Order: sequence, then structure tokens, then C-alpha cells
Amino acid sequence: MKEEDIEKKMLEIAKDSKIQCKDAMELAAEAGIPTQKMANLLDRHKIKIVSCQLGCF
Repeated sequence: MKEEDIEKKMLEIAKDSKIQCKDAMELAAEAGIPTQKMANLLDRHKIKIVSCQLGCF
């Protein structure tokens, strides 16, 4: 999946500049990218991760 497509889908999923950890991880898997790259894309768009599955955020 191209980065532009990932960003578009990410922005569709995010509500009020927030995305659930589960949704971010699922999108990363669907796009075939590492979760760290997904985290970088989220940071670039100032989207915060909520409901972290590890309890970190």
C-alpha cells in the first residue's frame, strides 16, 4: 500500500485527532508496514494513540 493511501485511511479512521491502538495496529498490518512506521505517520499528522493495548498511552 502506498504511503498516501495509508495516510488517507488513517485520517478516515482517526476521530478528533485520535486513533485507537488496535485500529493503528490493524492498519499497519493491512498496509504491510512495521508498527514503528505507523507511529511515525501518526506523529507526522499529530494523531494521538488512545486505548493502548499495552497501557502505555
